[in-house]
Amino acid sequence: MIRYAVFMEPGGPLRDFVVDEKRRVEECLPGQTYCAHPPHGTLIVASCEQGADLESALQRALRDVQALDVKTTGMHPFYDDAMAGGGHTVVVKAGLSPSLGALQFAVAEALRPFLVETENDPAQAIDWAGPFRESLDRYGFPFVGPHWMPHFSIASLKVPRGDSFLCELLAQPAEFEFRLDQVSLWRIDGDSHQKVGSYPLRAE
Repeated sequence: MIRYAVFMEPGGPLRDFVVDEKRRVEECLPGQTYCAHPPHGTLIVASCEQGADLESALQRALRDVQALDVKTTGMHPFYDDAMAGGGHTVVVKAGLSPSLGALQFAVAEALRPFLVETENDPAQAIDWAGPFRESLDRYGFPFVGPHWMPHFSIASLKVPRGDSFLCELLAQPAEFEFRLDQVSLWRIDGDSHQKVGSYPLRAE
């Protein structure tokens, strides 16, 4: 199954932190879900048609979106994460500012004409309700809107909830800030991530 994603790639100390924590997880618990993925925060990921038209539509949508500051507030767990096969997903949580919400909406609307149905999309296999279901039906991704929790994933750990290493990861301070002045489009096939390109946001 081929999907396309639009990512926020973290910069500066946040990127270093995510890379270092992924390395720690791989050393302690090799092969955990998400651990091998590039450092990123997901604006959207969905099954889309392949082709240059998608890339052009994304670039057009970003022309009116200003660069913005992204601030993280600390570590956060998604326990029993169905999207990750039931592991406990450890992330650096970011605040959902109006400008970040507007960026996600612009990206989601740009990709919407290119959505295609697929039988193997993991998001489609979950019984979503309320705004998650509405978002999935409209955008192929259940987290577009004010219910979205922006984050930068470390890994999803298949360990008991009280595992000492999991608790150690979550207990760390993780307050960062970086300037988001571009987003990137990725082609995803299983765990393989191939960057299609990076596109600037409008400078102030």
